Amino acid sequence: MKVLITGASGFTGRYLIKHISEKCASAKNRPEIYGLYNSSKPKSSESCRFIKADICNVSEIEDLISSVKPDYIIHLAGERRGSYEEQFRLNAVGTVNLLEAVRKHCNKSRILVVSSSAVYGYAGEMPISEDNPLRPVGAYGVSKAAGEMAALSFTRQYGMNITVARPFNLFGPGQNEDFVTGKIVKYTGEIIAGLRESFDLYSLDSGRDFVDVRDAVRAYWDIISSPVFEEKCRGEVFNIGSGDAFTVRDVIVALEIITSHKITVNLPSEILPEIVPTQKSDITKIKNTVGWVPEYNFEKTLTDMLKEY
Repeated sequence: MKVLITGASGFTGRYLIKHISEKCASAKNRPEIYGLYNSSKPKSSESCRFIKADICNVSEIEDLISSVKPDYIIHLAGERRGSYEEQFRLNAVGTVNLLEAVRKHCNKSRILVVSSSAVYGYAGEMPISEDNPLRPVGAYGVSKAAGEMAALSFTRQYGMNITVARPFNLFGPGQNEDFVTGKIVKYTGEIIAGLRESFDLYSLDSGRDFVDVRDAVRAYWDIISSPVFEEKCRGEVFNIGSGDAFTVRDVIVALEIITSHKITVNLPSEILPEIVPTQKSDITKIKNTVGWVPEYNFEKTLTDMLKEY
């Protein structure tokens, strides 16, 4: 079996490669893992063969797919920064390029397109199910919604084996400061080390459903390797979250308890209202379909993150 992971050099990609390698370590026929990257070359790995290619380059991605002919594809590659054009180029057009290449060269492959809870926008205080309408805000959410709608269209139009995952806010050891939890944990470590006295944040009251990256990659593999994939996963969408919402203030308080240190945060004089004040997932569907439930709780993940510093 051949497994192709796009965005393999990213935060989630590294954990996914590790999970698949460990999960299948005792299997008689261990999967061959191919990791697609574009800019940042990953560290060499015995468990993965890394290939440089741009999914926005039609000829490059067609050559890759026709050569490898993967059985499973987990599409992680995405862009969170930049203009609408830049994010649409990778999140929507790049996804279509990948699916077109698979349709032409190995249309029976199982594909998991990893989208985002950003496609929901603000859906109120109640847990968000997969049936909630899509109301994305900003280039990232809109482009992710476009990419997943294209993916589901390929299933309906061409009968391809495609599933969509909507992870909520990922966090975990090694997360960088581009993400709020990564930033808070890094700066907390610096406060403990005496390297700073405080740090700046925009707000403390936005609520998010934080799910450990180690739980998320397990969910991705549980879906795509499920024995009921064709019957119960194909053409479906699955939320991946904790089922709880925590504010940034909750993150600070938890870290103060874990570290026994006071954490001083500087806020702007005027705090603007959040466009998406809170999100919380309903994960009933993935529990009932493949039996996945999160294993890492909020405090355990923050504790593991602090060990990096």
